[in-house]
Amino acid sequence: GDAYGALARYSTAVHLAARSRDRCAQRAVLGRSALTHAHRGARGAAEATLAACAALPCPTGHDADLAAEEAAASLIVSLSRLNAEAPVLLAQYRASATAGFASICVDLARIRWCVATNDLECLTETSLRGTQTDLSVVSDATRDIETYGLVLAQVALQDLAGALATVESGASGPLTQFAVARLALQAGFVDRAALMLRGAALPARLTPTQRAERALLDYWLSVARGRPVISGARAQVRRLLANPDFRCLVGTLPAEILRHAEDRSTEAPPSSTAGAAGAATPNRALYTLTPTELQVLTALPTHRTTTALARVFNLSPNTIKSH
Repeated sequence: GDAYGALARYSTAVHLAARSRDRCAQRAVLGRSALTHAHRGARGAAEATLAACAALPCPTGHDADLAAEEAAASLIVSLSRLNAEAPVLLAQYRASATAGFASICVDLARIRWCVATNDLECLTETSLRGTQTDLSVVSDATRDIETYGLVLAQVALQDLAGALATVESGASGPLTQFAVARLALQAGFVDRAALMLRGAALPARLTPTQRAERALLDYWLSVARGRPVISGARAQVRRLLANPDFRCLVGTLPAEILRHAEDRSTEAPPSSTAGAAGAATPNRALYTLTPTELQVLTALPTHRTTTALARVFNLSPNTIKSH
C-alpha cells in the first residue's frame, strides 16, 4: 500500500543485488520495481525498468517467476493505454498466471479496461476476484484493491445493491474511498461522494493514478452538483484525456461527464469573482432544485424507470414522479 516506500527500498536492494552471487537477484528486484511503477501509474518508469530487466541475465530455474512479474508490469501498461494488443497479452497472461499480488494488480487493470471499452461480458465470464478468492488472509492493501475493482465492475453492470454490499465489507484505503465516491455519484448521493473525496483517510501523497482519479471524480462531483466548472478544473481533465497513460482510467467515467469536459459553453471563469458573477447569470436557476430533486436528476442516466429510482432512494413511485 505504500508505493513510494517500496520504491525507496527497491532502490537500495538493486545496489545490494548487483554485488550478490545470485546472477538473477538484480533482475528480480527490478521486476518488482517495474510492477510497482506500472501499478501506481508511472508507465514510462515501468517501461524503462522493464528495458533494464531485459538487459540482465536470467538463469534457468528462476525465469518463470521473474517473467510473470515482468509480464504483469508490461500488461498493466498496455491495458492502461488501451493498446490494441492488450486483449492478446491478457489472454496469454491469464493462461499462465498464479495467485499473487501481481495477479491482483493485473485483475484491477483488466476490470478498468473492460469498463473503459464497455466489454461487460469480460466482467461476467469469470470471477471478478481473479485468482485470489480468500480475502480473509490478504493484506489491507490487497483488500483495498479488490474492493475497488469489484465496486467498479458492479457499478458498470448496474448492480448497485451488490456494490453497496461490497463497500460494507469492511475494507479501507484510498481506492475504497474512491469506490464509495463512484457509487455515491452513480446513485445520486452527491453529499456522500463529497465526504469521501475529502475524507481524512486519503493519504497526503497519492500515486499518479490516485491523483488522476481524484481529479476526475472531483470533476464529476462538480457536474453532479449542477455548478459551473472553472476552466482550470476542465483543463486538468482534458490533460488527463490527452495522456495515454490514463486513457483507460478516463474511460471508466460516464460518457456524459466526458462530453461535459469537452464542452466549453458551460465553462466558468477561473478568477475568484466567478462566484459573485454567477449570482446574476441565468445559471442561477440550477440552484433552485432541492437536494433530493438533484439526486433524482443525477441518477436518471442509469435508472430509467420510476420503480428503479424509488428503490434506490427508498421513496414511493409517486414521490419520484413529483421530483
